Amino acid sequence: MKKLFLIVLIPAVCLAAPIQLIDGFAPLSNDVLLISDQTDEVSNPPNYDEYYEDAIDDISGQPYSYDKLVHSTEITTTELNSYNMVVWYTGVSAPFASNESKGHAALTLDEEDEVVNWLNNTPAGEVRGLWLSGRFIAFNCIADIGTEGQIYSELFSGYLGLDYPHDNFPSPITVTSDWTGGSGAAWAPMWGYAKDIYWLDDNLPDMLGSTGSAWDALMWTDTDNTDHHASMIANVGTSANGGLWKVVLSSLPLECMGSDYERSQTMNDILSWFGSTSAIEEITWGQIKAQF
Repeated sequence: MKKLFLIVLIPAVCLAAPIQLIDGFAPLSNDVLLISDQTDEVSNPPNYDEYYEDAIDDISGQPYSYDKLVHSTEITTTELNSYNMVVWYTGVSAPFASNESKGHAALTLDEEDEVVNWLNNTPAGEVRGLWLSGRFIAFNCIADIGTEGQIYSELFSGYLGLDYPHDNFPSPITVTSDWTGGSGAAWAPMWGYAKDIYWLDDNLPDMLGSTGSAWDALMWTDTDNTDHHASMIANVGTSANGGLWKVVLSSLPLECMGSDYERSQTMNDILSWFGSTSAIEEITWGQIKAQF
């Protein structure tokens, strides 16, 4: 049992500064639920709350407020329904495969169902966004070390569009601060911008892959500029009620990005995308040219 306390594609061009999002339809609430879930199956876990809290506080104009829920019992739609944006982070917790005895610690199967229900019941005219951030979330929820395959999950296979690379089993990666979160798709939420890395603590993070309508938002890129699958994927879809849901899965967590600025920029880019009624933000040629 868990605990609860308290598309319009654009050309790939080199830009001098981050692309500005076109103003979208604001969410009904700018409140964000931070779910701090960092103690599952790990002794003396480091606490990375401040990285997520500061990343929101440091956004220019402070457009977002947040509530933090420290995880101790299973999360249900009772907690989720009051929010349109949820950031669920796990630190270095749950470094075990899904089919091991400590599998499904990051998100239990019941919690996966609750999250799916929350997304699929997004009301018409509203947007709900979920960001799962942690080094081993996918491994803990869908990896089968016996078959070296991916166990089906409606949340991970369907909503997140995760295609878990087989390389995670025979050839896991060891990341250093000389690596980067390399350029992914040239549209929201990361806009094709790479991220510096300041690597902390445990290693062998998940390599991710996308399938269906999902896309690779960031890559794992080593010191030789070689990509090793994705470090962040994203997807979007329509709920049963006609609302819009948006999801992000990142195995390059916020605490391992290179600077306060990059962490806040990443938080802002993701929350801004969650707050727009466009599936993938459009950008005009005028906006592109203005960056030079």
